[in-house]
Amino acid sequence: MNSLDIHKIRTSMGLTQQQFGDLIGVNKRTIINYEQGSDIPKHRVDLINKIVESSSMDLNNSLEEPKAKYRKLESQYNLAEKLTTEIEFLKNNIELMKELLAAKTKNSELFEKKCNEQEGIILKQKEEIEALNNKLKDNNIA
Repeated sequence: MNSLDIHKIRTSMGLTQQQFGDLIGVNKRTIINYEQGSDIPKHRVDLINKIVESSSMDLNNSLEEPKAKYRKLESQYNLAEKLTTEIEFLKNNIELMKELLAAKTKNSELFEKKCNEQEGIILKQKEEIEALNNKLKDNNIA
């Protein structure tokens, strides 16, 4: 993809340099540089190709319903933004659930530890009571 292709794609979509830059995630100056012959990174070329494919754009047939195509792309972009927001929300919820599960596990372990401690105390008290009962029996017999 060269500078003529970028210019042709942009103008056939009826977009300004700023609008096209917004669409592919760069500023207006970068689009100007691309159109003047600066190298275009592969990931940008891939993105532009996907935009061209998704809009079924015929580069030889310029200005064919450019505003409708732009609105369609803008709608797709907005949907992608919403999906990205939802994904971030879900990621945050997953992290929160992991934290809650870890806290619950820790609390369960603490609860079990306290129960075991209390069981030990009760067993010790039971042994002491039995020892005292045995002393009482011994004292009553003697």
